[in-house]
Amino acid sequence: MSPKPSVKEERTQEIVEAAMKVFAREGFHHATMDHIAEETGVSKGTLYLYFPSKDEIIFSLLEWFFQKEYSNFEKLGEGEISARGKIEKVTQTFLDGLLAIRPFIPVMYEFFSLSARNPRVGEAIRNSLYGFMEQIQPVFEKGVENREFKNLDPESLVFTYGALIEGTLLIWSCDVEKIDLRETLTNSLKIFFDGIMKEKIKGD
Repeated sequence: MSPKPSVKEERTQEIVEAAMKVFAREGFHHATMDHIAEETGVSKGTLYLYFPSKDEIIFSLLEWFFQKEYSNFEKLGEGEISARGKIEKVTQTFLDGLLAIRPFIPVMYEFFSLSARNPRVGEAIRNSLYGFMEQIQPVFEKGVENREFKNLDPESLVFTYGALIEGTLLIWSCDVEKIDLRETLTNSLKIFFDGIMKEKIKGD
């Protein structure tokens, strides 16, 4: 049983979630500490006790996003399912979590824009990318080793898989009403796996 979060931890989470709503509505540059305090329902002075600046809230939100996005990869090594099965399963779980915070997807892309101007944000995004690769690459390596996948470079497979995910999300974010994200990504993954799966040869 997980320990109950402290009052400070609960209030910090409330502020981060309120900030996410404000950033989605106002954007990073137009959002102010006053907006966030009002959305949270606390005084500006109380807000500064938890976060000394808007940048600190942005960094906490960035950390929250990446933890949420990649936490599903932690259990990839469990179970006896195939490498393809593991990747498909974690992708669907990731989609479930993403669709649950659908109104806040624009905030994710503001992070990428901000990374070009803010070294700290850029470093956090790079660290997240490398962390993602470290978690998912062993699954592709196992797939190649077991001859489930063709004899391809696992690192290149990880980059291709990541590009497929992020590219699909970017296109979907341009027209969330018209594009069915789950169907589109499921079909894209099928095409990806059709290209890397090793053909079964009798006696292989």
